Amino acid sequence: MVQEQRRSAVQTPTKLIFIVEDDPIMEEFLVLALSDETPYQVIAVPNGFEALEVVKDIKPHLFLLDYFLPEMNGLELSDRLHSIEDLAETPTIMYSTNLPTKELLSLLMHISPIEWRNGILSGEYKLNRDLLKYMFVFLSVLASTG
Repeated sequence: MVQEQRRSAVQTPTKLIFIVEDDPIMEEFLVLALSDETPYQVIAVPNGFEALEVVKDIKPHLFLLDYFLPEMNGLELSDRLHSIEDLAETPTIMYSTNLPTKELLSLLMHISPIEWRNGILSGEYKLNRDLLKYMFVFLSVLASTG
């Protein structure tokens, strides 16, 4: 089900934030908070497959993706969304209420520092690069909170 929050019946064209969140409480929170606190239109769907269907008819200006989604995680969904020509440059924010420790540990155990540096510079590790960015954000938050 697509949840959509609109400001009014008469709207000037606004930018669209597209949320993919499987937790109905978190989805409702994000939609209400973004609709109330920003001038943007907000649409939300509960899974990656529905997201891929909906983007056939709309062009979001920002993706807000939960990392832990059923059947297809946020990284996989991000790759599939960005493989669509019109969406290739659409910014994405990925979040989770839980740190994906299993994925992060697996990544760190299998890539040497030299492989990581060379892979990142060459673009060889696309998913890994995204996962590392995600990890650094969480590590930065953890470090700043004490």
